[in-house]
Amino acid sequence: METLAKKQIVYDYVANCLSVNDKADLEAEMQINSELRQEVARMILKRLQDEQRVRKHSEKVETDRIEVQKAALKKENNISIKDAIKQKWGKLLENILSN
Repeated sequence: METLAKKQIVYDYVANCLSVNDKADLEAEMQINSELRQEVARMILKRLQDEQRVRKHSEKVETDRIEVQKAALKKENNISIKDAIKQKWGKLLENILSN
């Protein structure tokens, strides 16, 4: 890659931000220039890898959020179950003591 402007054009191509004419010009140049073709391929691969990392991170964050919600619900349910058990034990003890 020779110039900063050319790198920007490649970056814009990978990001799908080029005009139709600029895209066609770059693709024609890639047919001739194997170094340019390899640079574009590297940038596309890097972008795909970055997107995959972001996707995996987002999935992990969502999984963690769901686990936290489940734990909070379980804690709420355990408290109500404990209260129910205390009430039942209290009634059982009252029945035993009254007999």
